[in-house]
Amino acid sequence: MTTTNAAVHETPRLSSLPDCFKVIHRGVISKVALESGTNCDRDFLRLKVIVILETKDTQGTPCIAEKTYNFHPDGHGRNAIVEDYLAWSGKELTKDEQMVFDPRKFAPGQLVGVEVYVCGGKGDYKLQIKAFHPPASATKAINLK
Repeated sequence: MTTTNAAVHETPRLSSLPDCFKVIHRGVISKVALESGTNCDRDFLRLKVIVILETKDTQGTPCIAEKTYNFHPDGHGRNAIVEDYLAWSGKELTKDEQMVFDPRKFAPGQLVGVEVYVCGGKGDYKLQIKAFHPPASATKAINLK
């Protein structure tokens, strides 16, 4: 426990630390893939953005994070990718520009900052992108060695 101005605060438990801070990793967009098909007799269209991070695992291999956008007739997927693009690029788009937004603006080779979370376990994990940020806001590479 710590005391500040006579107020008592409990030290956060390890399990609550992710709620206390976030780390934005710097990376490079390696692939932007549009996928379509049928699942359970329903057509789908989705866009996958894959980022290779500067952060390396214990073997020295760069970590890979991804985010998948599902496009729906109501435009839900388009809105999510436009919001992420705006957060990453810092650019403002008019309503008309947002309606015709080309997701390939997330072009391979571009620097990006990403906030990630871990899915899976027992050695089989994936890094999912929670949010995009400008590359300047990202931390230097964090190596897990």
